[in-house]
Amino acid sequence: MFYKNPYYDPHKSHHTPRGFQNPEPLHIPLMRVAKWLQERWTSKTSRLPEGGYEQFIQDWMVKADFSHEGDYVNWLGHCSLYFNLGNIGLLTDPAFSDRASFLNWVGPMRQTPTPIQIEEIPTLQYVLISHEHYDHLDYATIVQLNLHFPNLAFIVPLGLERWFHKKGITQVIALDWWEQYIINDELTITATPAQHWSNRHPFARNRNLWCGYMITHKNKNHYFAGDTAYAENLLEIGERFKIDYGYMPIGCYAPEWFMGYQHISPKDSVRLHHELGIQHSIGVHWGVFELGDERFDDTPIQVENAIAQYDNPPIFKVVPINTTMKLE
Repeated sequence: MFYKNPYYDPHKSHHTPRGFQNPEPLHIPLMRVAKWLQERWTSKTSRLPEGGYEQFIQDWMVKADFSHEGDYVNWLGHCSLYFNLGNIGLLTDPAFSDRASFLNWVGPMRQTPTPIQIEEIPTLQYVLISHEHYDHLDYATIVQLNLHFPNLAFIVPLGLERWFHKKGITQVIALDWWEQYIINDELTITATPAQHWSNRHPFARNRNLWCGYMITHKNKNHYFAGDTAYAENLLEIGERFKIDYGYMPIGCYAPEWFMGYQHISPKDSVRLHHELGIQHSIGVHWGVFELGDERFDDTPIQVENAIAQYDNPPIFKVVPINTTMKLE
């Protein structure tokens, strides 16, 4: 029996009768996957950072600090960001396990230490999940967070609430692109488009939606892009919002002939930052899991090279894991 999308709205271009799609089609033929895997297995080029991962950790990781007063955001590696906004705690795509996998003995392994212990988080009311891939939706982390914060609510893209319900988690808010969830008079979450795809096993591709989020707090907009490739339809985000802070993916992009369909490169991430008119951005989605073929320490170099192409260089920074940024 064919799966029928219970959320299907024929008036929305990203809906299909069988699930969801990108307005700009994303199709990765199996032959292209096979070519990438063959090149990865046979390549003699090292993906190790210069000096190895121990040196990378020394250079690109600091101790987490949650003692700050006022509003702040802490990048916890990959796509995990902790926001403290008006004493409301929000966490995006928490993935603190040793592997991004459904098994604990196989799959992409964490190359930098777990950034924090969950007990260190001072307050947490909401977790925002961009999509269901294992490096963004980590079951073990979700369980630990839900146990430690009993009133925790999860904000997820449309369809993914079913995964949580099957795990016995009922405090879930599901959003379609452009839908909003109002937390209070000062804090609103809006799901935004992303150019990506979803599945947790081979027979359920794109049944659940994927997204980024706009976190609006006291008239300041924080754009968490989630996991995305570059696509022109994303420019609508900049038309709808004046974006003060961006959290833009920059890793897992090589080789671009393969990864470019699903992950944005540093060059195109800086380009999207510029085209969306973002005031300040930092790079995320790098420095933890070896998902692409680039060296970790090459990513900051590529960002700097991209910034140098502009006459008026955009404010786009690459910071160490656990860096805290105080918000104005």
